[in-house]
Amino acid sequence: MQFGMPTLLETNTLEACAALCRELGLGFVELNMNLPQYQLDAIDVSYFKRIAAQYGIGYTIHLDENLNVSDFNPYIAEGYRRTVRETIGICKTLEIPILTMHFPRGVYFTLPEGKTYLFSAYRHRYLESILDFRVMCEEAIGDSGIMICIENSNGFLPFQKEAICLLLESPVFG
Repeated sequence: MQFGMPTLLETNTLEACAALCRELGLGFVELNMNLPQYQLDAIDVSYFKRIAAQYGIGYTIHLDENLNVSDFNPYIAEGYRRTVRETIGICKTLEIPILTMHFPRGVYFTLPEGKTYLFSAYRHRYLESILDFRVMCEEAIGDSGIMICIENSNGFLPFQKEAICLLLESPVFG
């Protein structure tokens, strides 16, 4: 088992994170794509490779927490899916084995009887988008061995559990 560290606000450069990672005897830094220095347009692959080699560390990536590949607005959903595809490309180049993502609950309406999540109310459409996302990820990852891991700190609602079961039918999700 290998232990790593998250990106820290106190170490706001890649090199500072890598140096602390090595000093602590850890194996990798989880790059958080919520931070501006880890956006797709800011990742200089050759620099990231050099820092990894210099400090003897690896990377994992934590996708933007706002990522919602099932947004009902197709333009927004495609922007997030493009982000995932391009991030997978970077993972291949940098030999990053794990992408971590949150699984959004999406928008809800508050009714007298409680919250109604739109992904639950439009379950069929939601699950179709999840299947499309799974296929896209399988094609992008191919046989590279990259795995997309899903996490949530508040647990999963029934419609999320159903979607996760669909994703877990694929070897690229965990």
